[in-house]
Amino acid sequence: MHGRRRTAVLTGIGVLVVVVLTATALATGADPAADAATTAPPTVERIAGADRYATAAALSRQAFGDRPGRAVFLVGGSSVPDALVAAPAAAAVSAPLLLTNGQDLSPATAAELQRLQPSVVHVIGGPGDVSGVVEAQLRALLPAARVQRTAGADRHETAVLVARQFFPVTTTAVVTADDGSAGAPAAAAAAQRS
Repeated sequence: MHGRRRTAVLTGIGVLVVVVLTATALATGADPAADAATTAPPTVERIAGADRYATAAALSRQAFGDRPGRAVFLVGGSSVPDALVAAPAAAAVSAPLLLTNGQDLSPATAAELQRLQPSVVHVIGGPGDVSGVVEAQLRALLPAARVQRTAGADRHETAVLVARQFFPVTTTAVVTADDGSAGAPAAAAAAQRS
């Protein structure tokens, strides 16, 4: 059932190449020892907050500095599928991805939104993940911003709608299992590069 639906969905958005990631497909074939010999040791900087919402806000401050007016993506902090769908879209338009409690705008997120003063907030996911109350709080906090929700009947349709909106001419799709496996976060990064 899921296979036929996914095939129809991929065909419907004009995908010509499908990359399926599995544990064995994640290997790049590069020689890590050779790479290590030719590069400087990496610098490690920990970016963290008191919770996932504050961590996302801290990442936004670190990565996007003082560049107000840009777009921002917002997903429910408990909706991993929506976050995985939103991540490549946010990266494609150089926008931060913030998280919120689904029923109330998280304080750390509200503070980061006030700092950024975005022109548009892309809310990804349905009202079960980011409620209408959060949308109203966004509009009150950012009266000049456009709040735009992208949501389908389920997570698969939401993914298709995001793909159509932010990757209208793509010919490659990255597909992972819909079983909660850990391959999905790796796929989000790979999808943005495809």
